Amino acid sequence: MLYNNKKQILEGTSSNFYCVLNNQLLTANASILHGVSRGILIEVASEIIHIIKNPIHVNSIGQLTEALLTSSSRGVIPITHINGTEVGTGKPGPITTRLLDGYERRVQQELEFL
Repeated sequence: MLYNNKKQILEGTSSNFYCVLNNQLLTANASILHGVSRGILIEVASEIIHIIKNPIHVNSIGQLTEALLTSSSRGVIPITHINGTEVGTGKPGPITTRLLDGYERRVQQELEFL
């Protein structure tokens, strides 16, 4: 994970990072790549969960209930551990699952227009 000088998690080397904390989806908005996959996930997520466009501090990792990445080449990737710390139950959570399903449906819709 890449983080800033305040130790806030920004993104991965070729992916965007998201987490669920207090039933809200958090993701950095500044100093990151605003790619196509991120745009799709943000659109899908807006129908599922409240989004806060602020990064989390690395000290908050143990409080996360879910975490995920998006990447153009890999889609939505659930995260179950960060630096040896289990995220939530250690399995993809219900919000991540809904985001993954919504993301895949949206990408399939876009492909049908081609």
